Amino acid sequence: MLRHFYSSAIEIDKKYAEAYFQRGVAKLRLNQRGIQDINKALAIDRRIFQAYLTRAAYYGMKKQVSELGFPSCLSFGMELPLLSAYMS
Repeated sequence: MLRHFYSSAIEIDKKYAEAYFQRGVAKLRLNQRGIQDINKALAIDRRIFQAYLTRAAYYGMKKQVSELGFPSCLSFGMELPLLSAYMS
């Protein structure tokens, strides 16, 4: 439901970074591919700190840390159960 709300907001304003971010989070919670929306939000507005955290948690859970562009979030002492909790 919320995903459609954010999609409508994006239709009105293609540069609405927060809507891309929120739609991406909604998709991820439904086990759908929402990382493209997270990346689009960051491409529009690099100041959305939560998007970086969400992306780090997503790639950390998928063990695709090379996508982050910096060393593994696991090397910072973040355990997988914490990553799972963040994404829930």
